[in-house]
Order: sequence, then C-alpha cells, then structure tokens
Amino acid sequence: MTNIMEHYFYKIDGWFNFHEVYSNAVNTFPNNSVFVEIGSWKGTSSAYMGVELINANKKNTKFVCIDTWGENDDGEYLTEQSVINGTLYQEFLNNIKPLQDNGLNILPVRNRSDLAVTEFMDNSIDFLYIDGSHLYENVKNDILLYLPKMKTNSIVAGHDWQSEDIRRAVHECFGQDRITLNQNTWIVQIKK
Repeated sequence: MTNIMEHYFYKIDGWFNFHEVYSNAVNTFPNNSVFVEIGSWKGTSSAYMGVELINANKKNTKFVCIDTWGENDDGEYLTEQSVINGTLYQEFLNNIKPLQDNGLNILPVRNRSDLAVTEFMDNSIDFLYIDGSHLYENVKNDILLYLPKMKTNSIVAGHDWQSEDIRRAVHECFGQDRITLNQNTWIVQIKK
C-alpha cells in the first residue's frame, strides 16, 4: 500500500484558493513534466501542489517556484513582517522541506520572473501559474516572455482575475474566447 502524504498547506500563511486548478494540472500532465509557479510567497500553493504531485506518484515532475521573496518587489507586500524581517525566503524553504524530504523535484529560483525566464528552453513547460506581480505591465510581460517556453497543449493560468490590470493583460495576450475561469483563476490552453 502506498503512503499518502497529508496536506499541510492550510498551516502556511498565504492566499490560496485554486486547489482544483492545481489538482487538475497534476492529473492532466505525466510524470517528468515541468511545472512553474511565478509568485510563491511562503509556499501555501507550492505545498499543495507538491503534496498532490507526491501523492500522484509524479515526484520526477520538475516544480520550479519563482519569487523574489521580498527583494525587487513591486511594493505590494513590503509592509509584511516577513519582508521587513528578511525571513520570507527562509520561511518558504522551511515550508517546502517536507516536500523535498519526500523526494519531490522542487526548485526555488530567487529572482524576478522576467530574469528567471532564461532558465527554461523553448517548448519545455507543461503548466505555468502566474501569481507574482499584479501590475498590468508585469503580468503582460510574464505572459509574453513565457509563451515561447510553453509546450503544445500546455496550460497557462493565473490568479486574481478580479484585478482590472490582470484582466486587461490577459485579454490583450489571448483575447476573450480562449480564457476559461475557475473562481478567480484564469486558464488558457496553449495550442501551437
């Protein structure tokens, strides 16, 4: 009998309500896929995704978490205690340690998303979730920079659909007909 890892994401401070989107990605893509999360904060969503991958026996999926963890922030969370104390990155590392201890291929990349894009070859990413900056220019830039990195039939999704800046960026990149919604997450399947 296979041991099931218990979810612990709910013990981590953060904003996470896209469980179904992450679970669907795990169920859709095979082991050895590449998943990328832009904006990981303390690791609430990362922990959920990681446990889902482990429990689906997809530990060889490369799960890349990109964040500045307080450095070069667009200013939105600079008053958060973890940013002020300079402990945010260490908190994230502590929160993903159980995933690493269970053999998950999770890789934190401490950089701005526009600079971290060079870590990926074209046509290499299966699933991308954008939840970093909420500024129009940055969201649009993330989409445009990462689109060449996406495989055919991959999925690009992102958080905070309620934001006018985010809706504008996503509409300009994909048009309205290609976008599906799951709560406040937008989802686009990439056909090349």
